[in-house]
Amino acid sequence: MKNMNNKIRRKDYIEMPLSTFLSQFPELAADLPLDVRRLALDDHYIIRLDAAHCKLEIGYQEDDWLIGGRA
Repeated sequence: MKNMNNKIRRKDYIEMPLSTFLSQFPELAADLPLDVRRLALDDHYIIRLDAAHCKLEIGYQEDDWLIGGRA
């Protein structure tokens, strides 16, 4: 019998405004380059975190994302 869960698209990442990430996770934010942290001045920047694969991406909602992008 086939695994029916293969047809279910899951959201395996966390998404939040970059400024929220910087304030909620200062120990992780400190590892980001200063130029990246400055992007938080633009309220439209968001961050996507895929903890299972130790990946993060920063960009605008309408960007072409690797994390959570179109399959």
